[in-house]
Amino acid sequence: MKSIAKVSVVRSLRPDPYAEIERLRQQLREQQVAKDQQARLLASVLHDIRSPLNVILVASQIMADPNVRMERRERNGRLLREAATSINTLCQDVLDYSKLSAGQMELSEQAFNVRDCIFNTTEGLRLIAEKKGIQLRTFVSPDTPSHLVGDPGRLRQVLANLLTNAIKYTHQGSVDVSVNYRGRVSQEQAALHIEVRDTGMGIHSHKLQEIFNPFEMAHGSLSSDLGGTGLGLAIAKHLVECMGGTLAVSSHPGRGTTFEFTARMGLTEEQGEKPELTLQARRVLILDESPESQTEMESACLALGLHPVLARDGIEGVRLLEEACEKNCPFPLAIVNMECGGGDGLFLVEQIRPDRREQTHFLAYAPQGQRGDALRCQEVGVQAFLTGAVDRPVLEAMLLAILQNPAPQELVTRHSLRKEEEPV
Repeated sequence: MKSIAKVSVVRSLRPDPYAEIERLRQQLREQQVAKDQQARLLASVLHDIRSPLNVILVASQIMADPNVRMERRERNGRLLREAATSINTLCQDVLDYSKLSAGQMELSEQAFNVRDCIFNTTEGLRLIAEKKGIQLRTFVSPDTPSHLVGDPGRLRQVLANLLTNAIKYTHQGSVDVSVNYRGRVSQEQAALHIEVRDTGMGIHSHKLQEIFNPFEMAHGSLSSDLGGTGLGLAIAKHLVECMGGTLAVSSHPGRGTTFEFTARMGLTEEQGEKPELTLQARRVLILDESPESQTEMESACLALGLHPVLARDGIEGVRLLEEACEKNCPFPLAIVNMECGGGDGLFLVEQIRPDRREQTHFLAYAPQGQRGDALRCQEVGVQAFLTGAVDRPVLEAMLLAILQNPAPQELVTRHSLRKEEEPV
């Protein structure tokens, strides 16, 4: 009996040969999948690198020819830079994909200006959108903290990838970026929710989940014609997951696509501490029908770190304000020339629905002030009134004053600012 028991124990300790064979087969399948992916990656890179290399070969020959006109040499110089940038992006995609596949991607932790990060990314692609006749609009909710802790470079990379795709596949209409602050998710972290919405060709339902796989492209041969390795969305998805969020997509063929993700960021302020008030990267709508004064005000706003959006007339100004409110991203500031609309710019302000008007802080200015202007501003609900030449420090003080106290007891003017500065 003892010998039989010993034999049974020995047999139970031996590995199951069928299980071992299945394990080896699974390893072989995984190795084959990895080999196929490497082959596809190599083929994709070689395919995509040929076009910019051909540009470099041709353009460099033209640049080296002393008989070529300067205008043509300058044009080929731009082509060389674009081709080099394309190759650099391609190499970065491959390196990032390799790191993510190996689990070696590490995100940095640093305090950064959220609005600067978002607006600098969108501004860098605005010229491409405008060249196609597409509007690129950016909305950041007013309650978004000025600074958060995270990896701004990777956040820009995800946003730039989504924006590049949106612009690429949109031939008319607009691309909108919306950033909303979702508040604290823990004692030390908060969440940002970002949407990229376009009015492009859309994606069919059976393709929606596949597009996040490496080398998959939503529009097949069209995607190949327009460039791209098919790694961009796969990289973006992994980066968002590294930020503690998820990347999702919804689409209606022929009507557009929306990508959205939530990213967890660290907080820089202690619990209950009030963030520093700043004008940096805040959007401001400038409603001014005079090209001269509009340019002057735009320059002043840019110097203060604001992001001005120009309205050519009252109808466009009201439309932009209304649209921003509908998207739950109202303009925090609006500057209105009182000489608009045939000399009654405040009448245009009154055309905005009161509930939406309250979401924006208004400053009215009059290059040539008249008696009764200040009283009229108070009646309409404008918070600040500036007359005369655009004085940058005064403009900054007024805008900060109405942001800090959206419903001041009295109209903010040059005179009221001087009273605050006088010693008690």
